Amino acid sequence: MRMWSFILVLGLTVGSSVRAEMGNPRHPPVAERVVVVADRNQTQSVKLAETYMKMRHIPRGNLLLLRFPEKEILTWDEYLQYVHDPILDFLVEKQLLEVVDLDAVGPAGRRQFMTTRNRVDFLVLCKGVPLKIAHDAARLPNPQSLAAQFRTNRASIDSQLSALPIPESQVNGPLRNPVHQESPATDFHLQKILRVSRLDGPRFEDCFRMLERTRQAESKGLRGRAYLDTGGPHSHGDKWLKAAGEQMRALGFDLSEESTKQVFAEGDRFDAPAIYFGWYKGSMTGVFNTPGVDFAPGAIALHIHSFSADTLRSETRGWTGPLVAKGAVATVGNVNEPYLEFTHLPHLLMEGLAAGLSWGEAAYYSLPSISWQPVLIGDPLYQPFARSVEDQLEGPADLADPLQQYAVIRAVNLRKLEKGAEAALVQGDRWFFQSPGLALALCLAQLADEVNRPEKAKYFLNTASRVRVHSVQDTGILFALAREMDKHLMYAEAQAMFQTLIDGVGLPKPLLAQALQEGSRIARQNGNMTLYLKWNDQLATLKQAPAPQKK
Repeated sequence: MRMWSFILVLGLTVGSSVRAEMGNPRHPPVAERVVVVADRNQTQSVKLAETYMKMRHIPRGNLLLLRFPEKEILTWDEYLQYVHDPILDFLVEKQLLEVVDLDAVGPAGRRQFMTTRNRVDFLVLCKGVPLKIAHDAARLPNPQSLAAQFRTNRASIDSQLSALPIPESQVNGPLRNPVHQESPATDFHLQKILRVSRLDGPRFEDCFRMLERTRQAESKGLRGRAYLDTGGPHSHGDKWLKAAGEQMRALGFDLSEESTKQVFAEGDRFDAPAIYFGWYKGSMTGVFNTPGVDFAPGAIALHIHSFSADTLRSETRGWTGPLVAKGAVATVGNVNEPYLEFTHLPHLLMEGLAAGLSWGEAAYYSLPSISWQPVLIGDPLYQPFARSVEDQLEGPADLADPLQQYAVIRAVNLRKLEKGAEAALVQGDRWFFQSPGLALALCLAQLADEVNRPEKAKYFLNTASRVRVHSVQDTGILFALAREMDKHLMYAEAQAMFQTLIDGVGLPKPLLAQALQEGSRIARQNGNMTLYLKWNDQLATLKQAPAPQKK
């Protein structure tokens, strides 16, 4: 993704602090002001729309069924015919958009009018609605007067629809988003924008799961860990991501950071990912490609890349579609090169969410431009922090729910920020047996080490060694626990961790070699020479095995 200094000429601002207005009363989006669009040709698209509307109690009259071509990219003429004009007619007919018709057509082919009132909080497009618009040189006014980067009218359909209330605007290059960094977004700001989100992904099953996991997260709270992938090509992007990471920590989330030019790899800790922000690989890779790896319910995930949403129909191409396929319910992407300053800014996105904005509000708060390349995926009414940590911990604990331990970890981290490590350890110890788990055991063991209480750390680690049910997603935390046990000379417990890694998780060859190497040393320290020799033999055999041939 490229940088572009012309941002100053356009008057876009990318401040890094929450505006004072964030604390003022606001009018959150309401169901009566949400319009849903689906493809009449596809039964599943209509069903998805109806399921969403039932979930959010959106009036039946707010459903618009249209017939779309079965392709993701439209020409400008097709966009106007199948998308822009029918949606405009519907909004005007329903008096959701009040306009004065100027009885004229602009150079881009759009009907000209003056918006007098906009009653739409969000337009939600369901899978089946095309994704993007192709370049049309004939619609470029005076192209030689434009900077080379903006001699294009390629755009995401969603972002172009955002400019529907201002038909006199250009269709080349980005327009300033009138609600960027405006919170609360007043009627004055909202008059000139149609905020658009999309329920979309590689398969309809992914979209229905998106809704179910959104509902689950709002009911039980967003529970899990945060993961930050920095080390991209531009310092601005890393600065924004690190600022977002600090906001994640301030919310109490445990945070792992990958700061090299790579993404999180197989073997890195990646248990219960509830938030993932990263960049800058072309397509999903690393730990994400491990079979069985999935996001936590309600997960917010984004990977900044120029063509992250080039298609939403693939589970492997780009990032936006694959993230949805992996279980993320809220993500953003770009259909073409947006230039870094014109995509969703991650630190502002986290600011908005932390301040209580809905997913759609926070996304538009963080977005400098419209009529450009970005797309927003997920329920715009989703509020990931609708339930506080205190609310999540009220009532009897569900010992069968492995995610509940992450609510305790957030409470412990918040107490540490407020009262210090000793007070946090006391609180964590109180909750440990109500919500036990590997992640909480490791968190409390490390906290006990921090306040120089090694026996308490051993107590938590010993409890973790008794857990027998694991998944491939536990690989990173099992390695971390084994090394923590090794540090405390708990060789029998560490050996048990490596036994699980070697025999029970199904590690790929490089990680299996790593586990055998570390595990054999631990087995020798534990005096188990039989296991030491067995693992050494397995390691030698593994190293001698020929590499698999490429097809």
